[in-house]
Amino acid sequence: RDCCTNKKSTMFWSLHLGVVLLSSLAPAQGLQFPQPLAAVSVSKELGFVMLLKEGERMCPVSLSKRDTERVVSAEGHTILQLISQIDTATAVLPPDALARQFDDDDLNLELLEVRVERRPPEESTNKEPPRGESRCDVASAERRAADLMKAISTLGLPLTEDEAVRLLLKYSTRGDLKRKEFSAVVAEIRDETTATDALLKTTLVAGDGRQVEATAFVAFALALRHRAPVAPDASVFLIPDLAFDADKAYAKFPLLQNIDDLKLHGKKLEAHSRNLFNQARGRVESAIEAKDGGKGILFYDDDDSSSKKDPPDNDEEERGSSSSPARAAFQPKDYF
Repeated sequence: RDCCTNKKSTMFWSLHLGVVLLSSLAPAQGLQFPQPLAAVSVSKELGFVMLLKEGERMCPVSLSKRDTERVVSAEGHTILQLISQIDTATAVLPPDALARQFDDDDLNLELLEVRVERRPPEESTNKEPPRGESRCDVASAERRAADLMKAISTLGLPLTEDEAVRLLLKYSTRGDLKRKEFSAVVAEIRDETTATDALLKTTLVAGDGRQVEATAFVAFALALRHRAPVAPDASVFLIPDLAFDADKAYAKFPLLQNIDDLKLHGKKLEAHSRNLFNQARGRVESAIEAKDGGKGILFYDDDDSSSKKDPPDNDEEERGSSSSPARAAFQPKDYF
């Protein structure tokens, strides 16, 4: 579950759940929502949204505009996995994402909270990042264009040489990009501006008091990863044409999924995946023991140098018995 865990079995469960968890969203039941993180949904107008709740009011925050009918973006899938406490630390949210936001090398940096505020009308969301001591010249941009194209290609994004030169001229200092400037380049290539960016501002607050504005996706993803509280300002729930009464949630977002329901489904899917993994491991062990005359096969965690075989998992509550009616009836398609 943790992005810093090296256990092979954890990666298996994470990848399995990453495939199963919500390539599409199905309607949920019930009107009880947790707060402040109440639900997620897709919509044609706002894309993939996180629904915030305070009292009887709700407000959607757009995290990715590409998810209009079903979850297709890396950002959407990442949020859904993090809700289920699965962290695969992909390119859109690397292990050092929090440190990068603060331009810090401390991987143990504490995230105190994430604030969501109504953006002042006069505040622009299209400000360029501050430049360094001097502007980038054409020669430096052309010299570093190939390096930028290579870095961007690792994210699966297209970038021509002319476009790389233009971005380096806009964001770099003599052809060099710092973390924030590189993030701005990626955001421009992806055109990650969402429908609520002009109305809402998300701010990361570090344990030492430092604050930095982040995109809505990064802010909520880091809050989920670091289990930091989200603190929406009361003014967020008064924004005309955006905030609404909680009893209208399903009318506005028919495909919404309650956060608590997603957490529960994630636990069931993980237990199912663990059961499959343990069955497969047992069959491999049996096959090799038969082939090697009973010598057996050893399974190690990457950080464990002991020669002991992993003990069997007897946690029936989490794994479930193969003879249990609930387990026999469970199929991932029942939930998504």
